[in-house]
Amino acid sequence: MWVYFAWVDDLDVEFDPGEHTRTDHMRVIGFEITKEEGEYAVLEIETENPGVGVLSAARKQYGLLSISETGRPGDAVLMFRGMIQGLPSDLGGDDGKSITFEFIAQPVNAAARLREFARGLRVAPYFDRLFMGAGDPPKAPDDPLDPEVEDTWDPTEVLEARSAVFDVDEVTHEHDIVDYLEGSRELDLGRFFDASSLEPSMGEPPVPSAVMTVSCEWVQRAQAETDIGPYVDGGGFTTMSNMQALDTEIMRTGSFGADSGWSVVDSAIRQWGIDEVGPFLTGKQKVWTGYHLNPDGSADLNRPLPPGKAKEKRYLLKYYMNLTRLVVKGDYQQSRREIAIIRMDADVQPILGSATREEVMDAISLSSLTEDTETPEWEPETEYKEGDVVQHKGKCWKCVWPHKSLLWFSFLPEVKPVRWAGAPEIIFQWERVPTKAALQKEWAYTFYDTDRGRQAIEHAILRVRAFLRHRMRCFTVKFRGSWESLGDVTLKDSVRIEHDFFPRGQGGKHECKGKVIAYRKVWDGRTGTRYVEVTLGVSAGRGDPPRAKKPGIPYSVAMPPYGYVPDGLPEYETEDIRWKVKGPPYRWPINVEALRSPSYIVQQKTWNNLAGTQSGYAAGAPPGGAAAAVAAHPTSLSLRLRSLAATDTLVRRLAVPCSPVTGPKGIDVEWPRRIISD
Repeated sequence: MWVYFAWVDDLDVEFDPGEHTRTDHMRVIGFEITKEEGEYAVLEIETENPGVGVLSAARKQYGLLSISETGRPGDAVLMFRGMIQGLPSDLGGDDGKSITFEFIAQPVNAAARLREFARGLRVAPYFDRLFMGAGDPPKAPDDPLDPEVEDTWDPTEVLEARSAVFDVDEVTHEHDIVDYLEGSRELDLGRFFDASSLEPSMGEPPVPSAVMTVSCEWVQRAQAETDIGPYVDGGGFTTMSNMQALDTEIMRTGSFGADSGWSVVDSAIRQWGIDEVGPFLTGKQKVWTGYHLNPDGSADLNRPLPPGKAKEKRYLLKYYMNLTRLVVKGDYQQSRREIAIIRMDADVQPILGSATREEVMDAISLSSLTEDTETPEWEPETEYKEGDVVQHKGKCWKCVWPHKSLLWFSFLPEVKPVRWAGAPEIIFQWERVPTKAALQKEWAYTFYDTDRGRQAIEHAILRVRAFLRHRMRCFTVKFRGSWESLGDVTLKDSVRIEHDFFPRGQGGKHECKGKVIAYRKVWDGRTGTRYVEVTLGVSAGRGDPPRAKKPGIPYSVAMPPYGYVPDGLPEYETEDIRWKVKGPPYRWPINVEALRSPSYIVQQKTWNNLAGTQSGYAAGAPPGGAAAAVAAHPTSLSLRLRSLAATDTLVRRLAVPCSPVTGPKGIDVEWPRRIISD
C-alpha cells in the first residue's frame, strides 16, 4: 500500500489524485485513524522528521492523507482531511529521525456548520418548540458560517426525539445523523477476524418500560357582548312608571355581582302606546254650582241652586313598552391543565433481572400555548420586504408593501405611492395573518384533542422511543479485522461476526451483530502491518418485525368545534409505534360558543311591578296616594345570568398507551428458553 500526505492551504480543497499524491518532503512511516461515535476523527501520522517548524504561521496547517493499493497515483483514495493540532509528539522516535503529528477532521467553523445542518432537522414531529422552553427562537444569520455571528442555540435539541447521533465524515466533512442501533450497510465477516482480539463487555441493562408525563396549562378566555333585550322583552310589557325611572332601573340591572362576570353596557326602551287607568281619588273635594231649568230645558242663570260638593278623581297613565336593546358584556377566564401520561414497553430480552424495571423519565411542562414565541416582534425604523411576518400587540401581520417602518406601527405608507391603472385608492402595508401560537383560540377547551396537541404527544412518544432504543444497546464487542475487510468501514455500518463465545441463536450459529461505534485504522510502514480495530454497539432487542400497519386515521378537526375522541378510536402510527389517547372528555362548565345566545345566557327573567300590579297598589292607596304608590313600586327587571365565575383549575388526565418499540437482535441470550416458555 502506498501512502501519500499533502499539505494544503484550504481545508475544503477538492482532492486531486494528480496533485495531492505526494509526500511534501515527509515520508510517511505509519498512521492511525481513530474515530468514536459523536467525536471528530483523529489522525496520528508518523513521518520522517522534516527538520522545520511545521507550526510556523507561514506554513500550511491542513493536510490530506490518501492511499493507493496499486502504487498508481490515479488510483489513490482520500482517507482523511484535517487540521493539525498541538505540538508534534514522539520526537525521539528512531533516534529523532521520526516525528508524530496529530490532525483532527474538524471542519472550519464547525459549530456554525453543525447548527446550520441541525436547522434542517427541525421538522415535526421530531422537533417541537413547545418542548424547548419559552423565549425567542434562534434566527438564522445572514452568513451562518461567520464565526463572529453569535448563535447560542443548542443543535443537539433536534436529537431528543431521534434514535440517532451526529456524524461528520472524515473525508468530506459533511454532517449527517446515524441511527443508534442499525447501520445503513452490513458487513458480514463471519469467523474471518482475529478471534484472539475479541473483547466483549456489558454496560447498563436495557430498560423494558418507560413512562413520561407531559403537561400543559393555559387560561381559557372568552369575551362576548350580546344583546339579550328582545329575548328578555318577550313581546312587550306595560308599566305605569315614567320612562326616565324605568331606564334607570334597567341600567341598574348591571349589578350582577363582582364574581358573575357580567355587566350591562347599553340599554334602550321604546314606548309604542298609552292608555288611562283609573280613576283614582285625589283626596280633594270638587265644588260645583247648579241652576234651575227653563221650560225649554236651558239653564236659568238667574235662579241658582244651593252649592254642591263631590270627591275628585283622576286617571293615571299606562305605557305600552318594548325593551329594544339590553347589551350585556361577559368576561370568562378559566385555568385549565391537561396531563398526558405516555407509557411504552421495549421488546427486549430480559438481562440481569431487568424485566420488571420501569424507568420514569423527567416530566415535561410545555411552554406557553397561547403566546407566539416564533414570530419576531415588529421594530421601528426597520426595512421590511414583502412576505415578512411580524407580531405587534399580540397579533401577527404580513408585509404586503415593502417599506421602512416608522416609529409607530402603521397600516398606511408614510408617502402615498404612485397609483397604477386599476390600483386601489388606499394601499396597505400590512395584512392580518394567524399567529403561530400552539393554541390559536384562547377559548379552547382542550389542547391535546387538537391537531397541534396530537403533534406534541407524537413528539413526546418519539422521545420515549429514542430513550428506550438507546438503552437497548447494552453490549459492546471490540475486535480486529483485516484491512481488506474493514478498510472502508464507517460509523454508518453494521458488522456481523461469529465466535463460540456468543450464545447459539435461533439460526444455530454463535453470532453477534452490532453497529460500529468506534474504529481504529492502523498502518505500520516499517513492517507493512495494517489492520482495523472495530468496536460494535450490540442491541439486546428481540428483533421481532413490527406488525402490519393499519390504515391511518387523520387527526380530528380541532377548531371549531372541539371533538372528544372516544376510548379506542382513533389509533395513530408514528415510526413503528402505534398509539391512541384514552381518557375522560373535557369538562366545560361554560359553553363559550353559546355566549352569544340570549337563551343560554339568561337563566331566569322576572318583570316586577308591571302595570297590572301597580294599578292594584294605586287602587289600595289612600285618597291622593295613587301616584305615590306607583312611584314606590316602580317596574323593574330581575335577571339571573349564567355565572362566569371561574372554578379551581380544571385538570384532565389522559393515558397514551403505545405499542412496544422494537430493536435489532444483536445477540440472542434467550434461545431456546423463549421457545420453551412460549
